[in-house]
Amino acid sequence: PLSIPLSVKEQLAKKKLGRNGNTISVESCPSFDERFDTFWEELKQQRRNVLLGARTRETLDWHFKHALLRRDVWIFCVSEGPRLIAYATFYRQDNPSVGLKRVRLADFQTLTDEKLLVPMISYALDRCRRSGIHMLEMIGQSPEKSQLVAELAPYERKLPSWMSFYK
Repeated sequence: PLSIPLSVKEQLAKKKLGRNGNTISVESCPSFDERFDTFWEELKQQRRNVLLGARTRETLDWHFKHALLRRDVWIFCVSEGPRLIAYATFYRQDNPSVGLKRVRLADFQTLTDEKLLVPMISYALDRCRRSGIHMLEMIGQSPEKSQLVAELAPYERKLPSWMSFYK
């Protein structure tokens, strides 16, 4: 009986996720290709007044090199023709001591619409279900991205401190 409210919450969240709006096609990319360099140049132009961490193909390859070798990173892309307009990277971060299989959203960037995060999450959740992964986690995103996810009615937990620090 106690699980009934949780079940209702999950059914409502599934309706909000939808099926990628039928017009947005999310594709899984095996690696960071040349489209990421073009994407990065366009992103820098759009956000000239924002401090951005480098997201060139070379930097992304370096950052995720070990995860790519272990196949512990998922790269999802949304394109308009040959042009990359959004991507998300998710990486495995299991907790073997409690038997938890977990994937975390590492990065999401878009040139057009923050709402593209929703089909990316939907695609990742489908892959988690197929792969037997227990948890998809999002930590440390902007307020706009956090609000989009909050509308999907996720479960939340409080952490004792921030997960990222910048100098």
